[in-house]
Amino acid sequence: MVYLIMSLIDLALGWYPVSFGSSEWEFGTISATMAGLAIPTLALYLILGSALARDRTNMARITGFVMILFAVASAALCAIYLTSVPIALKAVEANPLVHLGLEKSVIKSLMLFTGYEILFILGAVRALRRRPPA
Repeated sequence: MVYLIMSLIDLALGWYPVSFGSSEWEFGTISATMAGLAIPTLALYLILGSALARDRTNMARITGFVMILFAVASAALCAIYLTSVPIALKAVEANPLVHLGLEKSVIKSLMLFTGYEILFILGAVRALRRRPPA
């Protein structure tokens, strides 16, 4: 649990100060968030695995609901991110090397969005299907 809290604090510090409406801030912050989401995702799966192994159905369900929240937040971030991508690509179109690097960053972020969505949904389904011990 502490592992999850520490990793979320680290991600939250990357969001300060919040500057929604600034395409540069949205693009950079959301890209960094996706790149740093591996640790909280791993922490959630460790908590879920522990809860399932110890037959702690309530903890598994709570973890499942947290995973649903992460999936919804990730989808919302993806929508915001996609609105800033064209602006970012247009801003660097004069420099082919920077444009290529930005394209790679966009592809990486989109792959991470997809992967995390799958992981969060699968984890939530597994957690919420857990039956209390008889």
